[in-house]
Amino acid sequence: MPTIPSMLLRKLYQKGSLKNTEGGFEFTLKNTLAPGTIVGLQTLIVDGQKVDPAQIEVSFGGKTWPAAQVSVQNPLDFAINLLVTVRVKGAPLAAGPHKIYILPNTKEVGELDIEIADAVA
Repeated sequence: MPTIPSMLLRKLYQKGSLKNTEGGFEFTLKNTLAPGTIVGLQTLIVDGQKVDPAQIEVSFGGKTWPAAQVSVQNPLDFAINLLVTVRVKGAPLAAGPHKIYILPNTKEVGELDIEIADAVA
């Protein structure tokens, strides 16, 4: 299966979009690479701690649903220039830098490993 270099995958993250919300935190991804189909979004690691998939939501096009619902039967079409907000319910992040790994599973190339490094003001 082809792989996508991590340097390119980092470009999916919208720098500066990591922020706390009233019920947790969120960040935004924008597809600038190629159309894709996300068939799973179960793994998110924040500062070395795996996030319970039940706490993750995805939002785009005015719709929001639990990440656990993204599947082969219910894929997320990740079109070019599509903005997807990933929300994590729970405690907000502490001010300062954070490392986030999101590992979406795609129909086209399998699992991607997107590394995000950003800070919360």
